[in-house]
Amino acid sequence: MPDGGVVLLTNDACPVQAFRLGDTAYGLQLHPELDAATFRSWADYPDDALRRAGVDPLAAADVVDDAEADLIAAWRPMTRAWADLVWARVRG
Repeated sequence: MPDGGVVLLTNDACPVQAFRLGDTAYGLQLHPELDAATFRSWADYPDDALRRAGVDPLAAADVVDDAEADLIAAWRPMTRAWADLVWARVRG
């Protein structure tokens, strides 16, 4: 976490899922733009980090498929709030 950063999202697996630095800089450790189909397409290209962690990419894709509605419900308010901030700045 950078000095002066403000934690916006957290969970047991990752204490800093998202943060803000100042008024306009944000950092994310998640992919709110991602849907289950895109995640599943990534399973075709697993990386060494997944293999070392013992993660089965296809099993992970199944978990995301099952959780997609919950993920959308959790991320939509965050992404809409961020979009509202951006729009407010654009409109001045």
